Amino acid sequence: MSARPAPRTAGGALRVRIRRKAYAGGGSGGRVAIEGLEFTAGAGEFVCFVGPSGCGKTTMLNIVGGLDSDADADIRLGDSGGDSGAGARVSYMFQTPRLLPWATVRENVDVVLPRAEARAGRGADLLRRMELADSLDEFPNRLSGGMQRRVALARAFVTEPTLLLLDEPFVSLDGPAANRLRGILLDLWRARPTTVLFVTHDLREAIYLGDRILFLSRRPSRAILDAAVPLPRPRDPEDPEIDRFRAGLLTRNRSLLHGLEDDGGDGGEAEA
Repeated sequence: MSARPAPRTAGGALRVRIRRKAYAGGGSGGRVAIEGLEFTAGAGEFVCFVGPSGCGKTTMLNIVGGLDSDADADIRLGDSGGDSGAGARVSYMFQTPRLLPWATVRENVDVVLPRAEARAGRGADLLRRMELADSLDEFPNRLSGGMQRRVALARAFVTEPTLLLLDEPFVSLDGPAANRLRGILLDLWRARPTTVLFVTHDLREAIYLGDRILFLSRRPSRAILDAAVPLPRPRDPEDPEIDRFRAGLLTRNRSLLHGLEDDGGDGGEAEA
Protein backbone atom coordinates (compact mmCIF):
# COMPACT_ATOMS: atom_id res chain seq x y z
CA MET A 1 0.00 0.00 0.00
CA SER A 2 1.28 3.45 -0.88
CA ALA A 3 1.78 6.30 1.51
CA ARG A 4 -0.03 9.64 1.20
CA PRO A 5 1.52 12.15 -1.25
CA ALA A 6 4.09 14.44 0.29
CA PRO A 7 3.07 18.04 -0.59
CA ARG A 8 2.28 20.04 2.51
CA THR A 9 1.94 23.76 3.15
CA ALA A 10 4.32 25.20 5.75
CA GLY A 11 1.61 27.64 6.85
CA GLY A 12 -0.42 24.84 8.41
CA ALA A 13 1.88 23.99 11.32
CA LEU A 14 -0.01 24.41 14.60
CA ARG A 15 1.17 24.96 18.16
CA VAL A 16 -1.35 24.90 21.01
CA ARG A 17 -0.78 25.76 24.65
CA ILE A 18 -3.87 25.98 26.86
CA ARG A 19 -2.68 26.81 30.33
CA ARG A 20 -6.14 27.01 31.86
CA LYS A 21 -9.78 27.11 30.84
CA ALA A 22 -12.36 27.39 33.60
CA TYR A 23 -16.09 28.02 33.79
CA ALA A 24 -17.87 29.94 36.53
CA GLY A 25 -19.08 27.90 39.49
CA GLY A 26 -17.65 24.89 41.26
CA GLY A 27 -15.70 26.75 43.94
CA SER A 28 -13.45 29.79 44.13
CA GLY A 29 -11.41 28.79 41.09
CA GLY A 30 -14.42 27.87 38.97
CA ARG A 31 -14.91 24.56 37.20
CA VAL A 32 -11.61 23.87 35.45
CA ALA A 33 -12.11 22.17 32.08
CA ILE A 34 -8.54 22.21 30.72
CA GLU A 35 -5.22 22.75 32.46
CA GLY A 36 -1.76 22.33 30.98
CA LEU A 37 -2.81 20.99 27.57
CA GLU A 38 -0.02 21.40 25.01
CA PHE A 39 0.52 19.85 21.59
CA THR A 40 1.73 20.56 18.08
CA ALA A 41 0.49 19.43 14.68
CA GLY A 42 2.64 19.50 11.58
CA ALA A 43 1.46 21.11 8.37
CA GLY A 44 -0.88 18.68 6.62
CA GLU A 45 -0.94 16.32 9.62
CA PHE A 46 -4.14 14.50 10.62
CA VAL A 47 -4.33 14.43 14.43
CA CYS A 48 -7.16 12.67 16.26
CA PHE A 49 -8.21 13.33 19.86
CA VAL A 50 -9.73 10.63 22.06
CA GLY A 51 -10.87 11.04 25.64
CA PRO A 52 -13.75 10.31 28.04
CA SER A 53 -17.02 12.20 27.78
CA GLY A 54 -16.88 15.64 29.36
CA CYS A 55 -13.09 15.90 29.33
CA GLY A 56 -13.02 19.08 27.24
CA LYS A 57 -12.45 17.91 23.67
CA THR A 58 -15.03 20.27 22.17
CA THR A 59 -13.86 23.06 24.44
CA MET A 60 -10.33 22.56 23.13
CA LEU A 61 -11.52 22.79 19.51
CA ASN A 62 -13.49 25.95 20.29
CA ILE A 63 -10.39 27.58 21.77
CA VAL A 64 -8.20 26.56 18.84
CA GLY A 65 -10.84 27.75 16.37
CA GLY A 66 -11.25 31.13 18.02
CA LEU A 67 -14.83 30.51 19.17
CA ASP A 68 -13.84 30.70 22.84
CA SER A 69 -11.43 33.49 23.75
CA ASP A 70 -12.04 33.24 27.50
CA ALA A 71 -9.06 31.00 28.21
CA ASP A 72 -5.42 31.41 29.18
CA ALA A 73 -4.05 30.05 25.93
CA ASP A 74 -1.61 30.60 23.07
CA ILE A 75 -2.59 29.31 19.64
CA ARG A 76 -0.03 29.63 16.84
CA LEU A 77 -0.85 28.66 13.28
CA GLY A 78 1.91 29.01 10.72
CA ASP A 79 5.62 29.71 10.88
CA SER A 80 5.49 33.44 11.48
CA GLY A 81 4.83 33.18 15.20
CA GLY A 82 1.68 35.25 14.85
CA ASP A 83 -1.69 34.40 16.30
CA SER A 84 -3.96 31.94 14.58
CA GLY A 85 -6.12 33.71 12.03
CA ALA A 86 -3.48 36.04 10.57
CA GLY A 87 -3.75 35.04 6.92
CA ALA A 88 -4.92 31.54 7.86
CA ARG A 89 -8.24 29.96 6.93
CA VAL A 90 -9.88 27.88 9.64
CA SER A 91 -12.92 25.67 8.96
CA TYR A 92 -15.02 23.90 11.59
CA MET A 93 -17.36 20.94 11.07
CA PHE A 94 -19.58 20.35 14.09
CA GLN A 95 -21.34 17.28 15.46
CA THR A 96 -24.50 18.37 13.64
CA PRO A 97 -24.40 19.63 10.03
CA ARG A 98 -25.75 23.13 10.90
CA LEU A 99 -27.02 23.73 7.39
CA LEU A 100 -29.18 26.78 6.63
CA PRO A 101 -32.70 25.33 6.28
CA TRP A 102 -33.88 28.11 3.93
CA ALA A 103 -30.92 27.65 1.54
CA THR A 104 -30.35 24.98 -1.09
CA VAL A 105 -27.43 22.56 -0.99
CA ARG A 106 -25.53 24.73 -3.48
CA GLU A 107 -26.27 27.90 -1.49
CA ASN A 108 -25.17 26.28 1.78
CA VAL A 109 -21.70 25.78 0.30
CA ASP A 110 -21.53 29.02 -1.71
CA VAL A 111 -22.25 31.06 1.42
CA VAL A 112 -18.63 30.68 2.61
CA LEU A 113 -17.09 31.60 -0.75
CA PRO A 114 -16.32 34.98 -2.29
CA ARG A 115 -19.09 35.91 -4.71
CA ALA A 116 -16.90 35.52 -7.80
CA GLU A 117 -15.84 31.99 -6.81
CA ALA A 118 -19.43 31.01 -6.05
CA ARG A 119 -20.57 32.31 -9.45
CA ALA A 120 -17.76 30.39 -11.11
CA GLY A 121 -19.24 27.18 -9.69
CA ARG A 122 -16.49 26.20 -7.29
CA GLY A 123 -18.91 24.96 -4.64
CA ALA A 124 -21.05 23.09 -7.15
CA ASP A 125 -17.96 21.41 -8.61
CA LEU A 126 -16.97 20.07 -5.20
CA LEU A 127 -20.51 18.89 -4.48
CA ARG A 128 -20.52 16.97 -7.76
CA ARG A 129 -17.25 15.30 -6.76
CA MET A 130 -19.02 14.24 -3.58
CA GLU A 131 -21.83 12.60 -5.58
CA LEU A 132 -24.39 15.32 -4.81
CA ALA A 133 -24.94 16.53 -8.38
CA ASP A 134 -28.62 15.57 -8.27
CA SER A 135 -29.20 17.46 -5.00
CA LEU A 136 -27.71 20.88 -5.73
CA ASP A 137 -31.10 22.62 -5.65
CA GLU A 138 -32.62 20.55 -2.84
CA PHE A 139 -33.21 21.95 0.64
CA PRO A 140 -31.57 20.24 3.65
CA ASN A 141 -34.82 18.76 4.96
CA ARG A 142 -35.04 16.65 1.79
CA LEU A 143 -31.66 15.02 2.43
CA SER A 144 -30.68 12.00 4.50
CA GLY A 145 -28.44 12.50 7.51
CA GLY A 146 -25.42 11.20 5.61
CA MET A 147 -26.09 13.54 2.68
CA GLN A 148 -26.44 16.52 5.01
CA ARG A 149 -23.05 15.72 6.48
CA ARG A 150 -21.55 15.49 3.01
CA VAL A 151 -22.81 19.03 2.37
CA ALA A 152 -21.31 20.19 5.66
CA LEU A 153 -18.01 18.53 4.76
CA ALA A 154 -18.03 20.22 1.34
CA ARG A 155 -18.65 23.58 3.02
CA ALA A 156 -15.72 22.98 5.37
CA PHE A 157 -13.33 22.02 2.56
CA VAL A 158 -14.37 24.39 -0.24
CA THR A 159 -12.36 27.31 1.16
CA GLU A 160 -9.18 25.18 1.15
CA PRO A 161 -8.60 25.80 4.86
CA THR A 162 -5.21 25.98 6.50
CA LEU A 163 -6.70 24.24 9.55
CA LEU A 164 -9.75 21.97 9.61
CA LEU A 165 -11.47 21.23 12.93
CA LEU A 166 -13.92 18.30 13.10
CA ASP A 167 -15.95 17.57 16.22
CA GLU A 168 -17.29 14.00 15.99
CA PRO A 169 -18.70 14.78 12.53
CA PHE A 170 -19.91 11.23 11.80
CA VAL A 171 -21.44 10.42 15.17
CA SER A 172 -24.87 8.69 15.08
CA LEU A 173 -24.45 7.52 11.46
CA ASP A 174 -24.70 3.80 10.74
CA GLY A 175 -21.49 1.95 9.91
CA PRO A 176 -21.66 1.98 6.09
CA ALA A 177 -22.68 5.66 5.93
CA ALA A 178 -19.94 6.66 8.37
CA ASN A 179 -17.30 4.68 6.47
CA ARG A 180 -18.35 6.29 3.20
CA LEU A 181 -17.96 9.76 4.70
CA ARG A 182 -14.62 8.86 6.26
CA GLY A 183 -13.43 7.76 2.82
CA ILE A 184 -14.63 11.02 1.26
CA LEU A 185 -12.87 13.01 3.98
CA LEU A 186 -9.59 11.18 3.35
CA ASP A 187 -9.91 11.61 -0.43
CA LEU A 188 -10.38 15.37 -0.01
CA TRP A 189 -7.49 15.58 2.45
CA ARG A 190 -5.14 13.66 0.17
CA ALA A 191 -6.06 15.88 -2.78
CA ARG A 192 -5.49 19.09 -0.83
CA PRO A 193 -3.55 18.41 2.40
CA THR A 194 -4.59 20.55 5.34
CA THR A 195 -3.84 20.31 9.05
CA VAL A 196 -6.71 18.42 10.70
CA LEU A 197 -7.79 18.15 14.33
CA PHE A 198 -10.44 15.43 14.60
CA VAL A 199 -12.31 14.69 17.85
CA THR A 200 -13.86 11.25 18.29
CA HIS A 201 -14.96 8.76 20.94
CA ASP A 202 -14.21 5.89 18.58
CA LEU A 203 -10.64 4.62 18.83
CA ARG A 204 -11.02 2.49 15.68
CA GLU A 205 -12.07 5.60 13.76
CA ALA A 206 -9.04 7.49 15.11
CA ILE A 207 -6.68 4.71 14.03
CA TYR A 208 -8.25 4.50 10.56
CA LEU A 209 -8.04 8.27 9.96
CA GLY A 210 -5.14 9.66 11.92
CA ASP A 211 -1.41 10.14 11.61
CA ARG A 212 -1.34 10.55 15.40
CA ILE A 213 -3.74 10.09 18.28
CA LEU A 214 -3.66 12.32 21.36
CA PHE A 215 -5.38 10.79 24.35
CA LEU A 216 -6.80 13.30 26.80
CA SER A 217 -7.26 12.90 30.54
CA ARG A 218 -10.32 13.37 32.64
CA ARG A 219 -11.15 16.97 33.51
CA PRO A 220 -9.11 19.10 33.85
CA SER A 221 -7.93 17.87 30.47
CA ARG A 222 -4.32 17.40 29.42
CA ALA A 223 -2.55 15.06 27.03
CA ILE A 224 -1.63 11.72 28.63
CA LEU A 225 -0.41 9.88 25.51
CA ASP A 226 0.68 10.93 22.03
CA ALA A 227 0.63 7.83 19.82
CA ALA A 228 1.78 7.75 16.20
CA VAL A 229 -0.27 5.46 13.94
CA PRO A 230 2.25 3.31 12.03
CA LEU A 231 -0.19 1.78 9.52
CA PRO A 232 0.49 2.70 5.87
CA ARG A 233 -2.01 4.58 3.76
CA PRO A 234 -4.43 4.08 2.16
CA ARG A 235 -6.14 2.07 4.89
CA ASP A 236 -9.14 -0.21 4.82
CA PRO A 237 -11.57 0.44 7.71
CA GLU A 238 -12.01 -3.33 8.05
CA ASP A 239 -8.27 -4.08 8.12
CA PRO A 240 -7.53 -6.41 11.07
CA GLU A 241 -4.32 -4.42 11.66
CA ILE A 242 -6.50 -1.61 13.03
CA ASP A 243 -7.88 -3.90 15.73
CA ARG A 244 -4.42 -5.31 16.45
CA PHE A 245 -2.97 -1.83 16.91
CA ARG A 246 -5.93 -0.85 19.10
CA ALA A 247 -5.53 -3.96 21.26
CA GLY A 248 -1.82 -3.30 21.67
CA LEU A 249 -2.43 0.29 22.79
CA LEU A 250 -5.00 -0.78 25.37
CA THR A 251 -2.92 -3.69 26.63
CA ARG A 252 -0.03 -1.34 27.35
CA ASN A 253 -2.29 1.42 28.71
CA ARG A 254 -5.23 -0.28 30.36
CA SER A 255 -6.86 2.89 31.76
CA LEU A 256 -6.33 5.01 28.65
CA LEU A 257 -9.94 5.27 27.49
CA HIS A 258 -10.96 6.23 31.02
CA GLY A 259 -8.71 9.28 30.80
CA LEU A 260 -6.16 7.91 33.24
CA GLU A 261 -2.46 7.29 32.89
CA ASP A 262 -1.63 3.63 33.34
CA ASP A 263 -0.77 2.88 36.95
CA GLY A 264 -0.17 -0.81 36.41
CA GLY A 265 -3.59 -1.71 37.81
CA ASP A 266 -6.60 -3.16 36.05
CA GLY A 267 -8.47 -0.12 34.79
CA GLY A 268 -10.70 -2.17 32.54
CA GLU A 269 -11.48 -1.36 28.93
CA ALA A 270 -14.09 1.15 27.82
CA GLU A 271 -16.10 0.76 24.64
CA ALA A 272 -14.47 2.46 21.70
